[in-house]
Formats: sequence, structure tokens, C-alpha cells
Amino acid sequence: MKSNICYDEKLYTMFGINKVKDESSVEIKNTSFEKSEKGLSEYTATDKADIENFNKERTIKQFKLVKELYREDIESAGVTLYELTNMLIKSTLPDHINKMLIYGVIDIFLMFGEYMNSKRDGFKSGDILSTDDIHKILACSDVNEVQAYFLEIYERIRILDNSIKSKSKMKVVYNYILKHFKDPQISLSSISERFNLSNTYVSHMFKKEFGYNVLDLIHRRRIEEAKELLENTGLTVLEISERVGYYNHGTLAKIFKRIEGIKPSEFRELKRKL
Repeated sequence: MKSNICYDEKLYTMFGINKVKDESSVEIKNTSFEKSEKGLSEYTATDKADIENFNKERTIKQFKLVKELYREDIESAGVTLYELTNMLIKSTLPDHINKMLIYGVIDIFLMFGEYMNSKRDGFKSGDILSTDDIHKILACSDVNEVQAYFLEIYERIRILDNSIKSKSKMKVVYNYILKHFKDPQISLSSISERFNLSNTYVSHMFKKEFGYNVLDLIHRRRIEEAKELLENTGLTVLEISERVGYYNHGTLAKIFKRIEGIKPSEFRELKRKL
């Protein structure tokens, strides 16, 4: 049968998404959920009350999940998702009622993927929930399997979110270094303390993001600045050392030769001859 996943307009408004993607319509084959044509009017008063209570609680939790994802409060979203899927496990209602919860969570994941794709670099909607994932979820024979799939998708979101936030933090660190590299007291420890992070975390994540470590960037920026001053001013090497963040000219000379292959004085002389 063909299932056009139903998107709630209010949820769309919340995420700022105005158009349903064609990919949201998926062909569902061999679904194990039994089809029921029974309308709400055919249930007993008790059944109706149970269904209405279920749908009310489901709607409240789904909107709560949307708000938490929208705020990028991923940890809270995990708790809410677990509560939602537990409703499914505990439910004694007909399959077509339970499927409303399943469709709703799928909708939310799809919309969150679209939202993050538009807001954050490195976050692709397909990384969260693919058409193949939807097929598998809707073909599950057991609600515990459905819960396992949803929690697996949540774990993808959590891992991607952590990765993107780490990259974002390192970009802030990078820009901080560019602004403060002339400070003679700047170091891995001072930077880590400034951002309330551990030395190990900053060292590892910075190198993972940029391919070189924090001190490499500090030294390279200082040497670039020193080269400009050597070429375009009459300042002494000692004065230039102090201006770019070194306490003495010996340190500048050592780092300069390591990076450029020659001494600062040799660099200046070479430029004068050009």
C-alpha cells in the first residue's frame, strides 16, 4: 500500500519548513501491521476514551520532542523519545492507532533533518533518516523493534550533534588565537581555561579539525607577522620579538628558522636585495 506521511502544519511552522519533499512519500511493502477499517464511532465508550487519551498524550509528547529538537536540547529529546516509544510498547490499542504515533515520530525526524540541513554545515537530512530506514521501521513485526530503530536514529542525531558542536567550538578557538596570538602568555592551557575545556580535549579536537595543533597556529601567525615587520619596518629583531609575542629574540630566531629555514636577519637581508 502507498503511505503518504502526513506532516502537521504546526510542526512545519515551528521548523520553518514550507514544502513537503517528494521523498517523504514511500512505498511500504509487506507491512506486518494489520489494516483496520474500523472507524472511531464503532468503538465502545471505553475504547473511545482510551484512544482519545492515547492521542492526546501522544500529541503532547510529540510537540515536546519537536521543541526540544528545535532548541537543540538533544539529551532531553532522547528522554521524550523514549517516553513516546514506551507508549507504543504499552499500548493495547489497534495497530492503526499505534501507527499514528510511528508516523508522527518519522515526520519529526524528517523535519528535523531538513531543519538542520538548512541551519548547520555538515548536517545532512539523509544522515538522520533515509527512505530505507522508513521502510524498515514500517515493516517491523514487533513494537520493540520499532523502539530500537527510533533510538538508533536518535543516537545518530546525538553523535552528529556532538561532532558539529565540537567543530563549532574549535572554530571559536581558532578565531580567538588569530585575535590574541601576540599575547606572550597565550598557550594551550590558557586557551583551554578560557573556554572551560580540558587541554586534552582542545588539543585533540583542534588537530582533528585543522590538521595541526594550537601551538603550530600561534607560532605560524607570529612568524607571518614578524616577516611583515622585518620586511617593512626598521625595528630590531628584539623589538619585533616583543611585538609578535615572544619574550626574547632567541625564541623568535629559533622558531623562525624552524619554519622558514633561515634566521630573521637573513630573511631581512634577502628581502633588501630583491
